Amino acid sequence: MAVRPLRPDDATVCDAIIAALPGWFGDPNGIRDCAAAVRSEPGFVATADRAVVGFLTVSRPRAHVAEISWMAIHPDHRGDGHGRELIDALVQTLHEDRTRFLAVKTLSDRDPYPPYAETRAFYEAMGFVALMDLDIWGPENPALLFVRSVARPAGSAAVPTVEDLIVAARAGAERVTAAQAQNELADGTAILVDHRTLEQRREHGDIPGAIPMSMTVVPWRLDPQSPWKIPQAVDHDTRVLVVCQEGYSSSLSVEWLRDLGMRNVADVEGGFEAWRDAGLPVEPHTDG
Repeated sequence: MAVRPLRPDDATVCDAIIAALPGWFGDPNGIRDCAAAVRSEPGFVATADRAVVGFLTVSRPRAHVAEISWMAIHPDHRGDGHGRELIDALVQTLHEDRTRFLAVKTLSDRDPYPPYAETRAFYEAMGFVALMDLDIWGPENPALLFVRSVARPAGSAAVPTVEDLIVAARAGAERVTAAQAQNELADGTAILVDHRTLEQRREHGDIPGAIPMSMTVVPWRLDPQSPWKIPQAVDHDTRVLVVCQEGYSSSLSVEWLRDLGMRNVADVEGGFEAWRDAGLPVEPHTDG
């Protein structure tokens, strides 16, 4: 799973995502306006296995205010975390340009239509607050304005949080599912680096075929130009997958490798916990 900026050639697949969501996008005028937005406004797309599965577009109604004008995730990928990744990527860019507020409008809870109850719950989970009802779409479609502050606290504009580092590391990066990592490991097209701590591997077990490696030595052991590289790090096109316990620190390791010119690297979404929960092979750790 990865997020990258929206490109002009993404427009057709964005149209197809909208067409697959008639429960949310059934109004011809809305479909037309969304099609125009993905062709004219900036935004981001979410990808899975390099295919676009979701998008958002952004408008600027006022200085220091950004608005999510359109957002959609393909129904086959709803609940996979793509919406959260899209908003996290957007918020990171808004931090950088000192935007103060992020807004979004959706169907009001005055209308009990179930699909939009899910939408409102999602925005609330992302830190948005329902601000006011707006009668801008006609009596049959009451609107609700959500707002979220994206301003950094005073004096902290140049000091990122660890969450900012994770979002920045994942921006434009590739992430794979545990099942995909297992397939690539099994067919020999990738090496899997497990940089969990020794204590974690003793407690939870090892992934058969993975290369255990402390996170502190990842750059030295996987840089093809390093005198301390492992034999499998043949060149900058070597396929490297990185797994940690929960799928966070692995994103940072992958960013290091990308900074070193590695072109074919990814980390495992959900880490070892996702691997284990998917029923993939795990063997008891031995200190031999």
